[in-house]
Amino acid sequence: MGNMRYSMTEQILAALIFMVAVTDMAVGLRVNVTVPKAVTSGSNVTIVCDHDLDSDNVYTVKWYKGGHEFFRYTPREFPALKLFWLPGIKVDLEESNATHVQLKKVSPKQTGKYQCEVSADAPSFDTELVSGDLEVVVLPTHEPVITGTKEQYQSGELLQANCTSNGSLPSATLEWKINNVPANQFDIIKYDVIKDADTKLETSKIGLHLLFVKGKMVLQCTARIHDLYYSEVRKFIEEDRPQVYFPSLSYLSDEEYNQRNVAAASASRIIGLHPMIASPLAALVLYVITFL
Repeated sequence: MGNMRYSMTEQILAALIFMVAVTDMAVGLRVNVTVPKAVTSGSNVTIVCDHDLDSDNVYTVKWYKGGHEFFRYTPREFPALKLFWLPGIKVDLEESNATHVQLKKVSPKQTGKYQCEVSADAPSFDTELVSGDLEVVVLPTHEPVITGTKEQYQSGELLQANCTSNGSLPSATLEWKINNVPANQFDIIKYDVIKDADTKLETSKIGLHLLFVKGKMVLQCTARIHDLYYSEVRKFIEEDRPQVYFPSLSYLSDEEYNQRNVAAASASRIIGLHPMIASPLAALVLYVITFL
């Protein structure tokens, strides 16, 4: 019985040793892919496939987009670098090698998943496939536009505004701020993105409706696309306050003008005001008598 238990122990130890050996073999090939999250249309982009094979040598490095191979590095062949035609993909061979591939003047058609496959040489022939996503962005040619507002509002009056950002891919993310403070979500109106059937570019729009308060207000609309684009526009709004209107004294008749001087003189005698101060007061009295 004791010998049987010893035999089982040996089997368990042998299994553990085998599992450790298999694990060591599995981590013998390590691949790390670096693909920019977003880049602007027309730029050159470098995608990276770093690999560590421990004691093994590289047999081949392949790059795919959408499951289709477009680049291969095979050190034992000549030439070591090979290209495979894929619509829209342009590779700069002089700037590419076993770990780096440079894509030239990318467009939105190059948006998608890029995969790097690394294979070790004999005796392991281990293979690892790692991917990364790339988005090619078309930036707006103009800053966002705020429409629908007036220069002045009365206290308590409804203010309605729209902010629009045209012609980008993807559409810009728009946000409202009021006096540098994010607007209340209940005051914001969100619209669907508009897509141009010909250019494939997108237009984003956001609305705002709230009651104007006293004083001054600064409306701010910000537009953002990843970390590649940021723009802010502002509208300055003031309170519309009623103004008291007094007719010009130059339109008074001679009789009315004399009445003003008499009233000014009387006011100066009664309350001790200098005629220069009493004259405007007399004009106000005369206005009330004449026009009301």
